[in-house]
Amino acid sequence: MSDRIMSFRNSLIFKFLLKIQEYILIICSVATVIIIGIEVALRYFFRADLLGYEEIVIILAMWLYFLGGSYTTYKKNHISAEVVNLFLTERAQKIVALFVSIITMIVAIIFALWGFDFFRWALERKAMTSGLRIPLLLSQSALFFGYLMMAFYSLVYAIEDILLFIGWQKKNAEGI
Repeated sequence: MSDRIMSFRNSLIFKFLLKIQEYILIICSVATVIIIGIEVALRYFFRADLLGYEEIVIILAMWLYFLGGSYTTYKKNHISAEVVNLFLTERAQKIVALFVSIITMIVAIIFALWGFDFFRWALERKAMTSGLRIPLLLSQSALFFGYLMMAFYSLVYAIEDILLFIGWQKKNAEGI
């Protein structure tokens, strides 16, 4: 069973979610650059203004920020300071890493639940932006989906880390 769990990252579901995330990040990045580029060109070359562009850019930025955060969770590229590992034994390092993985998973799940509450609240309110009348749900849903993906990746990694730690313990107990 542990082999099935450990190979989950190679499953179609996992890869599909990751591809969707990557495409959304690319689309949001390109759209943001294009919109800001158009605004700069209009303002400085044509002395005109693109009214309401910041509402669109803010929505795109929210998606970039939260999906980007979940993507770094997938890549395990968050900033960390692991100086403590220089002073710990291999066993202590593995225990600390497991503890961090479990705490990260718990916090990510709490944030995903909070994000869901915020998403549900936004659905009920049906608020709109002031200029272009874009539903605020578009930007507020980024929190929920970003946190949900962070919780998903953290859960997968915590389960993997637990299984790896158990395997490491068994290997060391057998003296291999």
